[in-house]
Amino acid sequence: MLTVLGLGRLVDDVTLKTVKVGEADKVVGEFEVACKIKQGSFTSFVKIEVWNEQAEACGKYLRRGSKVAFSGEVMVRSYKRENGSRGTEIKLISPFVEFVEMHKENDSEEGND
Repeated sequence: MLTVLGLGRLVDDVTLKTVKVGEADKVVGEFEVACKIKQGSFTSFVKIEVWNEQAEACGKYLRRGSKVAFSGEVMVRSYKRENGSRGTEIKLISPFVEFVEMHKENDSEEGND
C-alpha cells in the first residue's frame, strides 16, 4: 500500500456526478490539488476522488483556490495521450480531506478580509 500526505490548493472547483453502483445511486466528487515541492519551484498535481457525504461536503465548501490537507491510498495509472505520448496519473482514492481554508459563496459577508 502506498499512502500520501499533502497540502495544497484546488486547481478548479469540485466536479460532482451521480453514478449507479449496483442498485444504488452514489455521489462521486473529483478535484485536483496543486502542491508545491519543498525544494525548488516544482509543483505536483494530485487528483482526489471522494464519495457520498464527503463528496457533497467538498462540493459545497471547496472552490478553486481553497487550501486542503489530504491523505489517502494512491492509485498510479499510466495512459496513452491522443498524440501517442505516455502520461501518468496519480489519484487518491477514499482519502481523508481536511478543509484548511474555504471560500464562501458570498465573499462580501461580514467579517471577511
